[in-house]
Amino acid sequence: MAVDFFNLLLGSGPASDEFWADTLIPTAEEMFGVPIERDVPPALLLAAVSDATGFTFHDTDEYDFTQSAPLSLAKLVDVRPRTHCPPIVNDVTLLLGGNPARMAPSEAKQRLNLALDVAGRRHGVTSSLLAPIFAQLAVLHVRSGEHHAAGLYARAALGLGRKFHGTSVLAYSALIPAAFSAGDTELGSMAFKHGMRVGQWLGGASLALVHVQAGMSLGYTIIGSPHQAIEHRARAADMATRLLGTKHVFVAGQHQAAADLHWSLGGADQRVEAVNLQVAALRVFMVAEPTSPRTADCLVKLATMNKAMGRPGEAVANLTAALKIHRDVGTGGTEAEDILWAIAEAAEDDGDVSLAVEALEELHGLVRGGDDMERVQDVIKRVLRVRLNHTTAEERSVLTRIAEQRHMVTDEGVMGEVIGELLDNPPGQYLDQLLRRAVEMDAEAYDRVVTIHQLVTLDEILIDKGKEVVEEPDLGMGAGMDSPW
Repeated sequence: MAVDFFNLLLGSGPASDEFWADTLIPTAEEMFGVPIERDVPPALLLAAVSDATGFTFHDTDEYDFTQSAPLSLAKLVDVRPRTHCPPIVNDVTLLLGGNPARMAPSEAKQRLNLALDVAGRRHGVTSSLLAPIFAQLAVLHVRSGEHHAAGLYARAALGLGRKFHGTSVLAYSALIPAAFSAGDTELGSMAFKHGMRVGQWLGGASLALVHVQAGMSLGYTIIGSPHQAIEHRARAADMATRLLGTKHVFVAGQHQAAADLHWSLGGADQRVEAVNLQVAALRVFMVAEPTSPRTADCLVKLATMNKAMGRPGEAVANLTAALKIHRDVGTGGTEAEDILWAIAEAAEDDGDVSLAVEALEELHGLVRGGDDMERVQDVIKRVLRVRLNHTTAEERSVLTRIAEQRHMVTDEGVMGEVIGELLDNPPGQYLDQLLRRAVEMDAEAYDRVVTIHQLVTLDEILIDKGKEVVEEPDLGMGAGMDSPW
């Protein structure tokens, strides 16, 4: 009787048509309140209903769904009753809730590993029901660049799950870059072929097949074959666009990956294409996820490209927008610090010195209370160098005199006082005050400008209270230079 039901569900002919029209569709629409169409690929429907009912048929892609009875009792290999929605399964569902692709890798790994533990206790560690979790873990580790672990999880999924099932397609997509990373291109190519075969059997164009194409693209990227990588990434993007439309974030992710590949080739035309793809991705993110860290990341990547192509003003605009997103959603931290540093570089290239100093001084305020004194030193020196690279004629006169006369402050008290001021106050503003006073022939201010000259010129001096001052420095400055920096 069960086999008869599967044949009515999956087969062709008058009996199947009548079952769908008179029984299945009206019942489903009454239960779920939405229109139902008979447009699900039979192979995909077979896998889904088998999972739901516990009736397992022979694992093959040789069923002919154009027949009235594609399945037979001889093809039924196992029957395991399913208990639907017990509390423990709800726990697993909760753990698997959300899209791992939108989570931080650590959170996604934690959720999936907990789900794996609960499902293993419920169904046993050899149950095929664990295969989808292993497949997701494999994909997640590919995303994190942990290809060896990805390969282990992919093999576990393939070992537990059915071959002609969507789970195996996902597992194959992760096994491809794992194999290429291990130098086994033959296994990677075989995984690609199997993934495509199973995906085609399950109905052709699907997100699973997009993952397979993307996995092959990553595999070629790993072995340094960017042209082949671009070809497979383009197929993935085209397939994703046809499935999801042009405004889906998954499609935007494919555009970003393609942009990285084009950019890596280095040619002018390739870089233009990379920028266009990055812009296309950004347009999607700005509509679908205007305050997402992924949108901020896209802006930062676009800024890097714009700066490299001689458009620092556009880079500043991109970075400023990215910084605003991090501020709005409270995801600052090191991301905000890196963006502020990049804003300073791009702003200086664009001739906007005040913005460069402003960004660095904001960064100084973020890092000065931390324990990374090397980072604090780098920020302070960068602020001072930017400011000293853009001086008035009178200020340059003072700096030139310091360079020509090779003045040096050896008084540790003065050095410590200046270092303390630089640590506790915005360095650019402190230097501005000293330069104004030095121009007016204030001897005390002049000595402190000399001290700053030493701090900026010598990498050996650490910006840290209590450090010993390096004696007899070689400033390496020649006379008559417009700027000693």
